Amino acid sequence: MTFKPYHYDHVNDLLRYYASSMARPDIIAILDNGISSERDAQVFCEFIPLLLDQRLVDEESGNDVPVENGSATIADLHHEAGSFVCDAGFEPVWDAMLSKL
Repeated sequence: MTFKPYHYDHVNDLLRYYASSMARPDIIAILDNGISSERDAQVFCEFIPLLLDQRLVDEESGNDVPVENGSATIADLHHEAGSFVCDAGFEPVWDAMLSKL
């Protein structure tokens, strides 16, 4: 199942922007093709904290980011990315990532 946000379309733009800018074709492939294995879920979940770290660097540095990047974006990302992983049947992988944050 391709990543398709339920409510917050800007999350797709955010994920794709950071996957591209961080040279992560594996994440783009997961967004395009969906999560089909536990390994896909792990790779995607491991990317989320990296994205959040880079987002913070961009915000603190005043870097121009061509996607919506406000404070509500984190909650929107949590909702949409969590739904993507959990709907694919890998809720324990998502929960494990959250417990490490």
